[in-house]
Amino acid sequence: MGYNKYMDIPYYFLGLLYLVVLGFYLFILFFNLYHLFKFGFFDFTGKINAFIFCGAWTIIIFFTWYFLSEIQWFDTFNLWDETFGQISFF
Repeated sequence: MGYNKYMDIPYYFLGLLYLVVLGFYLFILFFNLYHLFKFGFFDFTGKINAFIFCGAWTIIIFFTWYFLSEIQWFDTFNLWDETFGQISFF
């Protein structure tokens, strides 16, 4: 294994960034639901909006698990290797 002059980034780094975004979305979810129950009118429209928002969260979690479950998280990818910016059609 020789010296690699290019930057290798593990895939789990991108997963951690994605978890931060999902955590922020979860924070907003609970913040909005709390304020809806505490200060808002929880009528039919409020229930529909809460259902759509929670449904979107559920769909995001399902597709995250479905598409990312087979990734080898400790593999790496290179930034700026010798083929960076080159398009090969053949």
